[in-house]
Amino acid sequence: MSRFEPPSRPHEGQGRSVHPRLPPAPPPRRQAATWLWPAALLTLSAALLCALLALLIFDRAFLIGAMRAVIVTLLAGLVGGLALGLLWLYRRAQRAGVLTMQHGQPIDVRDVRTLTHLTAVGTLDHHYAVELMRAERSMFPNLAHYAVRSDLREPAAPALMGEVVAALPTSALPAFDVHTPRLAQIRAWGHIGSEPARLLVGYTASAPQMITLATTGFIAVAGQPRVGKSVTASLLLAQAALHGWHIALCDPHGHQEDGLLRRCAPISGSCIRQAVTPEEISETIAFVDKIGRHRLAGSRAGAPVLLVIDEFTKLALRRELPADVLALLTAMAVELSKVKVHGILIGQDWTGDLLGGQLGPPLRRAITARIIHRSDPQNAEFLIPLPALARQAATLERGSAILWGDDAPVTVNVPLLGEQDMRYAAQGRAPKPYTPRGTTTPTVAIPQPPPALASLDDRIIALLATSGQQLDGNAIAAQLGDDLQQVRNALTRLTQAGRVTRHGAARSYTYAAP
Repeated sequence: MSRFEPPSRPHEGQGRSVHPRLPPAPPPRRQAATWLWPAALLTLSAALLCALLALLIFDRAFLIGAMRAVIVTLLAGLVGGLALGLLWLYRRAQRAGVLTMQHGQPIDVRDVRTLTHLTAVGTLDHHYAVELMRAERSMFPNLAHYAVRSDLREPAAPALMGEVVAALPTSALPAFDVHTPRLAQIRAWGHIGSEPARLLVGYTASAPQMITLATTGFIAVAGQPRVGKSVTASLLLAQAALHGWHIALCDPHGHQEDGLLRRCAPISGSCIRQAVTPEEISETIAFVDKIGRHRLAGSRAGAPVLLVIDEFTKLALRRELPADVLALLTAMAVELSKVKVHGILIGQDWTGDLLGGQLGPPLRRAITARIIHRSDPQNAEFLIPLPALARQAATLERGSAILWGDDAPVTVNVPLLGEQDMRYAAQGRAPKPYTPRGTTTPTVAIPQPPPALASLDDRIIALLATSGQQLDGNAIAAQLGDDLQQVRNALTRLTQAGRVTRHGAARSYTYAAP
């Protein structure tokens, strides 16, 4: 008999029918004895009679002692009765919370909801497995609702995150060529480039999903670490470079190998500014705002300008950006979209409490497009004010995101671009490596330290000794030609060792030789 065939029924005419075996009935409960109450009354009457006899026979002193003993005994009995009553109520509550299933299995009422959810999930899984097997064995599998998804990727080709290629039909998304950049093939399909005022974010099972910049001020990209935020930002920046836009890229982790600045190094020729330090980021924000205000004043609006700030929420939480710069960002999102100035803010901790009451609500209203990768529900709810959808963000796979732009929110799979795609997006423009910007205040020309000094610490000490005046970290880094962050670390180390003296307040320290 096949495993899917129902059990055979009894033959007709046997004179009786076979019923399914029922679980054994529980044993009858024992009835309370009927002599308990009369016995209790007789005991109480006997106690009273003994008390009366004691009053008549014994003297007063003995009677007082006996009464004390009776009172103590009654109190002890009262406390014991209360304890037994509470224990009886507790056991009754436990019995009331236990249900009996149809097959006789007992279950606690608190587990019913979890069991119902698991049963529904398991039933759906079995249903989908059966339907998929039916589609595989059908004569026309492509016409079935649960058609077999054919993998269109070549074995050596880099895959799209979330297997978006396998999710689309063959007619909508041809197979990728190993020797051609993926960005070029997506452009050939008409998903990018046909409308320069739109940016591709990812794919659903039916169509590519876009963001229309005409109705977009700022774009927020949220998610936990290592879930695809930099991949999404790289896709948007590659399209901006391909269209010839001006990019202002701010990345506090610019020196990291997996940072956004390093990932987008091939398209750095399209960057009008590259910023790493908080001072540089503040200057870049003011520079982009100046471009927007010139365009609002009547200047010709050229190519769109895209301001990108990675780790924005961390910069705001640590107060590394001044309050006037943060307020400037909100005003830019509201006013400058009409003159083709837009922004992308990338971060993890998107909560109104952490960002502050003066920044949180205005920033939420200024963000008109949201891309949420796997994130904590509280952080997702700041950008998506729908609790059910915010909880769904916690279950997203790596490379998938919730896009909420012009239309209703949808779940998309973001294509993963490599260095070959970034070089294609550069369109022949030479890279422009990041160079630290010096201080804006004029500095005195100071002779370089002798070439015999090899270490950075010795060169800093020699520079301060020959200058004869106090210098800040930016001036020292500019004179030595070293990285600003390394110079700051060396100055901190030398100050603690007493080899360099520090003057001034925080963020405006100056240094001199002792």
